[in-house]
Amino acid sequence: MTQSEIGVIKVLAKVEIVQVYFSSYKDPTDLNIEVKNKGTTAREVKINIYADGSLAHAVTDTVEAESTKTIKVAVSDLNLSKGEHFVYCELAE
Repeated sequence: MTQSEIGVIKVLAKVEIVQVYFSSYKDPTDLNIEVKNKGTTAREVKINIYADGSLAHAVTDTVEAESTKTIKVAVSDLNLSKGEHFVYCELAE
């Protein structure tokens, strides 16, 4: 599974999700979400995380101005059973 298959990129104003990936393929502990803020002020972002088409988790964090931040979410927070899953993220509006 490639990173493009597990992540969806969406732009909200000057904030965007640029990459979504698991810490490892075989036994992941974290889902890493890289968020870029192109704006000149810090932005609070809420990210919805979907697994197999259903909302599994939401996370809120602040991304400083003109920077990229990796937001880590524990795989255990997603309540996934063992096996393959389709996981995608989107910026909540």
